[in-house]
Amino acid sequence: MDEFLKKVENCESADIRIAKVYDASENMSPELELAIKQDYPCLFLSEIRFDGLRYTVFPINKIDGEYVRAEREGIDSNTTSWKYLKRMNDIPRGKSARYKSAERYVLVNDDTLTWEDLIHGMISNRFGDFIPFEEVFEIYDVK
Repeated sequence: MDEFLKKVENCESADIRIAKVYDASENMSPELELAIKQDYPCLFLSEIRFDGLRYTVFPINKIDGEYVRAEREGIDSNTTSWKYLKRMNDIPRGKSARYKSAERYVLVNDDTLTWEDLIHGMISNRFGDFIPFEEVFEIYDVK
């Protein structure tokens, strides 16, 4: 990630593969955890490419035991393009949070946005409040 960020800072072309693992066991009843345990943990892969001006995210799918970038194979049309990669700080507001703070790298099309703006857009019930973004990397300071 450090090499990718350094190239991006210098407006050089760069790409990186990101792996995210989701585990459903947190804050879940034992019964529900048992019922869905075969589905977790889940691995999600994506490739982020910076061409010097814009960021493009490509989902990576596993097909017949091989990992394939979706765009190359025409598997998935969910390729997304973004203008900015922003580093945002997140300080949890609730006492039940499992971290003290987080540093998040987020792809957006508006350079003025904050993490609070994005969270507000996700939890608001007002039509039009949602702001498109893609979180690509997080570093947590765990309690």
